[in-house]
Amino acid sequence: MPPRTAAKRARSRTSGGEGKQEVAPAVTDEELNNRRERKRASDRAAQREHRKRQRQYVENLETQLTMIKQGSHSDPVATLVIENERLKTEVNAYCSMV
Repeated sequence: MPPRTAAKRARSRTSGGEGKQEVAPAVTDEELNNRRERKRASDRAAQREHRKRQRQYVENLETQLTMIKQGSHSDPVATLVIENERLKTEVNAYCSMV
């Protein structure tokens, strides 16, 4: 990316229909570099947090998968599975009546 010149940074714009022109304050190279560094730091922190959340999510899924493979379902889950099967059977019975 080519360096920005002072002329490019100090852009003029018209306000309303009065024909007046306001000149935007010039941004120094140091201020511009500071903004970029803060943005990069902010982006890096956000990326770290995203990777951390993603790792935790994957670890949670792996733990759940391990529990399911071992057959160590908790009692409420087993109860819900049995109830779900019963309801499926009941729905199929009603569907065959119609």
